Amino acid sequence: MILVEAFHPKALLKLSVAAYYEYEVVKMAVDFFYPTKFLDNKDRLPLYYSLLKFNFNMPLVKASLWGDEDNVVFLVDLDVHTLGKEEFNHALEQLYFSVMFFAESMGLEDEIMAQYYENVLEALKDRMDKGESPEQLVEYLVREVGVPRRKAEEIIKEVIAAKSKEEGKESTLVM
Repeated sequence: MILVEAFHPKALLKLSVAAYYEYEVVKMAVDFFYPTKFLDNKDRLPLYYSLLKFNFNMPLVKASLWGDEDNVVFLVDLDVHTLGKEEFNHALEQLYFSVMFFAESMGLEDEIMAQYYENVLEALKDRMDKGESPEQLVEYLVREVGVPRRKAEEIIKEVIAAKSKEEGKESTLVM
């Protein structure tokens, strides 16, 4: 199996793509970052019921549990023999639409947006670790993502502060 994780700032959650050669399947998954393992039964039972109903009603995307915390994940299995760009993009769209539909139905939009913001900050930290300057990151957010300049500068200041905190330093960047 080969696993690739992808994140795009316009997408809400990180996408994992795994090729299972022995089954001739490419699995695309989005972790909802919603652990269920320690939920009370009164909360877990309606959630699991909703997931089962979701699986029946959705044509391509299925919900499952994954990891030590039994996180809710949404996934699509694609046949490697017929997989092309159009099918991949269609599956990706369905996956993200399904996640957002489920988040809305469960009243979890705020939690999803908080996770999205964490993913954005992590992706920007990675770009900075690879050598991009704060100014380049601001330009990237403004031109490629469509973030207003002022907000982009605030985000980059937050990234720098988080990075400095991780490294045990104080941030001295002025924008």
